[in-house]
Amino acid sequence: MFACTKLKQLSAKARSVSINPITDPVQHSEGPFWHTNTQELYFVDTFNGTLCRWSYKDKKTQSYHLENHDSVGVIIPIKDKKDYFLVAADRNVYNLYWPSDDNENEAKLEHLITVDESKPKNQFNDGKADSKGRLWLGTLTRNGDLSVAPEGGSLYKISGFGDSLMAEEMERSLSISNGLDWCPEYKKLYHIDSQTRKIVAYDFDEQSGQIQNKKIIFDMADHPNLEGIPDGMTADGSGNLWIALFGGSAVRIF
Repeated sequence: MFACTKLKQLSAKARSVSINPITDPVQHSEGPFWHTNTQELYFVDTFNGTLCRWSYKDKKTQSYHLENHDSVGVIIPIKDKKDYFLVAADRNVYNLYWPSDDNENEAKLEHLITVDESKPKNQFNDGKADSKGRLWLGTLTRNGDLSVAPEGGSLYKISGFGDSLMAEEMERSLSISNGLDWCPEYKKLYHIDSQTRKIVAYDFDEQSGQIQNKKIIFDMADHPNLEGIPDGMTADGSGNLWIALFGGSAVRIF
């Protein structure tokens, strides 16, 4: 899947794609989630603690500000529950009711779980839900000047319901836990630690949610022509990885 021949073929196709802004500029956009059923794009403005919802139909953006939070990492719609979401902000995970009519007076935020309790400078950065509804979220350690301390973050798997909700540390000593996704067959989990400029793969057990056999599958140090650091990531239906390069002004296909 990562052969140079496929990369060249897909790169030629990608050059024909046009890129156009669909929202007004935001300070630090993260965690895009396209909801096929509602035809809406959800994302966050991280350091403004703001959740955003863009409608393909109306071409308008709604926003919801989280009070008393320094950052927000991701917003993920809950399946079959209209206007309900999981939100990762600072080191906390919440259940959010955010009505589509954008009435903030009716919005309700319910705390579910906190991670990295001994690391007050940590915050969630990126995450996704797997096919079984488990939430995978990574953290990093933010210094006062917004730089990142090395190896202070972790990758967590959050699973269960109600009182049985638990956070399991799946990987530690990460600097900037970032983009992650699975291959179409859910046999591999891909993950980025941006500061290392590497993309790794784990063997993934879909039923248990366990990972093992970590392997580097792409190291940007081997490609000096590529600028920036790997950031967000998604896998397409053919198993190809689309990587956004922060500081590189590019999306690359691996």
